[in-house]
Amino acid sequence: MTTKEIMQTQLQELWLSTRKTILYVTHSIEEAVVLGQRILMMTAGPRATIKKEIKVPLDFPRDKLSSEAMELQRSLRADLMTEVEIAMKRWA
Repeated sequence: MTTKEIMQTQLQELWLSTRKTILYVTHSIEEAVVLGQRILMMTAGPRATIKKEIKVPLDFPRDKLSSEAMELQRSLRADLMTEVEIAMKRWA
């Protein structure tokens, strides 16, 4: 188990025991799916805004390789690639 996986497990355990709000910022789609209840996808650029809010319908603790988690990751990646293509055209 990697340090990252240990930290993700500990963060899930902390949330399960306290139910306190945790704001977690990541660039990893997998990590967002494993840890998040809501994912806020941002637009690209220096004036980034919230592009989309996604509610994560998976119970804790989560398995990043479950079919539901994998499907959500695929969907988020497709959404993100659309934003990347827009940003690339803007900066070309």
